[in-house]
Amino acid sequence: MGLVCCFRISVFLYFISLTLFTRANFCVPTKEVPCGCVFENKMISLDIDGLAPVLKDKDGKDEYFFSPCRPLKGIKELDNECESSAACQKDGEGKLYKLGSTTLTFEGTSFSDLQFVYGAQSSTDKLYRKSVLKLECAVPDLVPALNFVEQTGNTSANTESTPLVYEFLYTGDAACVRDLTTKKISGGSVLLIIFFVGLFLYLVIGILVNKCVRGAVGLEVIPNYAFWQDLPSLTKEGFAFTIKCGCCKGDETARGYDNI
Repeated sequence: MGLVCCFRISVFLYFISLTLFTRANFCVPTKEVPCGCVFENKMISLDIDGLAPVLKDKDGKDEYFFSPCRPLKGIKELDNECESSAACQKDGEGKLYKLGSTTLTFEGTSFSDLQFVYGAQSSTDKLYRKSVLKLECAVPDLVPALNFVEQTGNTSANTESTPLVYEFLYTGDAACVRDLTTKKISGGSVLLIIFFVGLFLYLVIGILVNKCVRGAVGLEVIPNYAFWQDLPSLTKEGFAFTIKCGCCKGDETARGYDNI
């Protein structure tokens, strides 16, 4: 009985520690990944190539503005408070409510349930609000879209820990998980690949021609064997000639290649 009890407690503590560890370490924001986070060499970033759009949606008379990666600036309908925020609501009477500051936090235990969270207190009615942006991966040629889903919460029991929650759904290519281990081949790598492939073909074709067509044997099957045999001495003479020419500028007789 005691062993069974200890086993159950151990399993319980294991899952608790696993949950805490996952929540503490999942989706870490970095400078290299703007407006997103990284976990186990994978990332999500809504600011691909610095072109994160300002998203809009309407729900009846209410209009919503969302800029997930930078402040809402340059929009005529918004006031100064909304222009410095990440999310804003404009109701049917034209009143503006700040739905979230530009401070971004993350919720979720995996990329499948990752949420971008923005919170703020609106100066219009002093209520606390939180915008929750859920993500849905879409094909690259689909225009990114924002859809307002629902509002939950109670205005009569509104506090910073129990705010009004506005849920949004972002659909776009930027919501897809990207693998950081896959990188494009650099120009230098391409040149190296071409060089070694060319060298391989040069040796194989040259050896076949010398062996089968010319009947060469031994080291003479190597393409241009005489040239490669003389290359070290030619290189040495070239260096010697270059150095000697630089040291003997006034002596024309010592500058000739035949004097080396």
